[in-house]
Amino acid sequence: MPVVLGRGQDVQVIDARKPTRRAMKGGEIHSYRITLSQGQFLRLEVDQCGIDVALILFGPDGDPITVVDSPNSIYGYEPLLFIAETSGDHRLEIRSLDGESSGGIYEVRAHQPRQPTASDHKLAAAERALNQAMLHRMQVGADHLHQSIVKCKESLLLRREIDDQSGEARTLAYLALLYLDSGAVEQALASCTQALGIRLGLGDRLGVAETLSITSAIYRQSGDKTKAMECCDAAADLLRVESDKLAKARALHKLAASYISLDEGRKAVGLLQQSVALWRTLRDPAGEARVYDSLAVIYFTMDKGEAERYAMKATRLWRSLSQPIAEAGSLRILGAIQVAREDYKTALQYYDGALRYLPRGLRRADLFREMAMAYYFLG
Repeated sequence: MPVVLGRGQDVQVIDARKPTRRAMKGGEIHSYRITLSQGQFLRLEVDQCGIDVALILFGPDGDPITVVDSPNSIYGYEPLLFIAETSGDHRLEIRSLDGESSGGIYEVRAHQPRQPTASDHKLAAAERALNQAMLHRMQVGADHLHQSIVKCKESLLLRREIDDQSGEARTLAYLALLYLDSGAVEQALASCTQALGIRLGLGDRLGVAETLSITSAIYRQSGDKTKAMECCDAAADLLRVESDKLAKARALHKLAASYISLDEGRKAVGLLQQSVALWRTLRDPAGEARVYDSLAVIYFTMDKGEAERYAMKATRLWRSLSQPIAEAGSLRILGAIQVAREDYKTALQYYDGALRYLPRGLRRADLFREMAMAYYFLG
């Protein structure tokens, strides 16, 4: 496959027969050169694991053609579908969206470029419309939200024309979020119901669990905590029988956030403990450490001793992985626990440790405020 990564003299080739897996730090940009002939169809997916990235494709003239940034945070896929309008070298940039991130790993799965079918043309157009909807949602203002809904509906119609059921369900789930943003609760629920029906028909347990989580958020915003809880519980039941360990570990971590939003800390803890066991089985200490940080935050209001224990576990793991920015985050949690205990001297020791690792930015500014408060109470 004519796709190569340029890193000075170190040029790596992306093989369409196997995934390309790379580590990335916060704020980094990785550039790939993709040689395409006019009319060729390119399809690839970037799987994010612990880092939130955006994809930007540039044409042979250097102008940006498309931007892909799905609302899936540090886990999940960023899909790119593109039909080349001109022949030549295109450039794909994979960008870390958080300059203060501790970093993570991404994996590129590329398909061999080929001549597109009629369905490919519509599929590429549907993906482009959905990407535009996502970009509009990032902007402030009612007009951008309206345009986002318009583009989402455009994508939906194209997917139905080619019977792209999986893509239709994904688009409906995103449309539900847009309706929720606009306060149209009934329309948001209707979109989720349609997405749920499709994903049930496809046997997509993870997709059903994701849709139930979105439905829970809709009910929570409308004030119906009982139905919101029922959706979360149904999603948790589905995840218990999911066989894909990696996907399950990620989904459990995400679903725990839904329980936290419903003030159900104990249920969130149960899911996170399942998640951390899976990360251990997968021998992924970074995934394990992220869950420990989440557990420390949840226990902060329930049991300071447990919060400290999990934050210490996270700190040790991040240190063993040489992830100083992530370690700084765990040290800040430990500092906050000591402040709550009114042990300001120990809190400042943790904060000083965090300060050594954090680069300049918002997190460092927040840390200075936390330190100032500790110094104030210390006297």
